[in-house]
Amino acid sequence: MAGLAALALLVAGALGSGAEIAALQITAAPAPRVRPRPGGATLAVNGLSRSRLAALTEALERLARKVAQRKNPLYVPLDDSDDGDRRAVLDARGPLAVAAALAAGRWQSAEADLTIRAVGRCRRAARCVRLGAGERLEPRHRFLAWPLGYALVVTAGSASGAAELAERLRDGAGPQSRIALVLAAGDLHQLRPSDAAAALLRQARRLVAAAPGSSLARALAPLASADRAGDEVPWLRLPASVVLVIPRLSALAAADVFLAEVRAQVPGLALAWLSPP
Repeated sequence: MAGLAALALLVAGALGSGAEIAALQITAAPAPRVRPRPGGATLAVNGLSRSRLAALTEALERLARKVAQRKNPLYVPLDDSDDGDRRAVLDARGPLAVAAALAAGRWQSAEADLTIRAVGRCRRAARCVRLGAGERLEPRHRFLAWPLGYALVVTAGSASGAAELAERLRDGAGPQSRIALVLAAGDLHQLRPSDAAAALLRQARRLVAAAPGSSLARALAPLASADRAGDEVPWLRLPASVVLVIPRLSALAAADVFLAEVRAQVPGLALAWLSPP
């Protein structure tokens, strides 16, 4: 724990004296239930590797062709198996769900007796925890706001170094990885232009239009409009040299394994929890 605390101080130092990545404003009182607003598509697309974006695009392209073929009354399917392509789409819903949880910026307990909001600055006299400054969240608070409570920060030497590091971490996150999303500062507030992202959005829109009202179309709707989402986390301002690594929800029970996976890929760089355990 002492080593992690020292790393947290290194990250805080990289942010600059008094700087904040974000703060969590905690209200422990009954409140009306709030339905999370949809979002996170931009973060999901920016947080996935080029290879995953390309594989998902190819799966969507094949599914779109099959949907179009089935609308032809003269079409007789010789091979009606598209389980692999549909599984690829379902697998993509994991990062989308993580990105949506981050973009929500507000988390509420099931009993609605605890609400945590991510803010740029806290209200006067409000109970707050500043992230990236070595301040600790209580276990319940950390779990509730898990996209930030369990996120790791890696400090690279520059903005270009952070972008390269983020891509390397994405490429290293295989099917069994506990990493859900990797976001450099430049990935947070707008869609990162790339041929891979443009192709994915184009195929998502094509499939949504081809199968309106279907469960597949509903799953893909956020992706289809990712280029119109705008800034989904205006309260989260990272320094240009910082990379944010967010785990899968299923990885929270083995946070030490998630930490070890990331640490193995960033030898020699400062790494810390946004909120130390």
